[in-house]
Amino acid sequence: MKRLLPMLLALALAACAALGPRLKMPELKVDHVVPTELGLAQQRFAVTLTGENGNDRSITLDAVEVELRSGGALLARATSSVPVTLPAHGRARIELNASTSTAQWLAALGRLKADDLAAGLPYTLTGRARIQGWGWLPFRASGRWSPMVPVPAERAQH
Repeated sequence: MKRLLPMLLALALAACAALGPRLKMPELKVDHVVPTELGLAQQRFAVTLTGENGNDRSITLDAVEVELRSGGALLARATSSVPVTLPAHGRARIELNASTSTAQWLAALGRLKADDLAAGLPYTLTGRARIQGWGWLPFRASGRWSPMVPVPAERAQH
């Protein structure tokens, strides 16, 4: 009986912890996609995401894995294993390394309409993030990314 009481107390505390506030997945959006290596068969890009944390406490993303799609077609896969801490009700940048085949990228760019260059390429970002102390959580985000690279102000004046 003496052993049973501590075990029941531990089980009750674990049940209470499980009923605690749920962790919200941070919202992710694509900020920048910059080519780092352009080859005939494959391209590599540095992808910068912004993660926004809607939780009352900071969370650390230990790893992020994503697939970037447009119109259902796979554009790139990206991963990061560099931990990023998102402050409570704050945001932080997440740097990923992406790779794609030339055929995938050209097919996606070939589907662009003139309006897409101005409005941006519609994309869907699906993947998962490993949140420290919680495990893997899936996410999905969508938006528009513009392949147009703005000219810096000092170059535009010349």
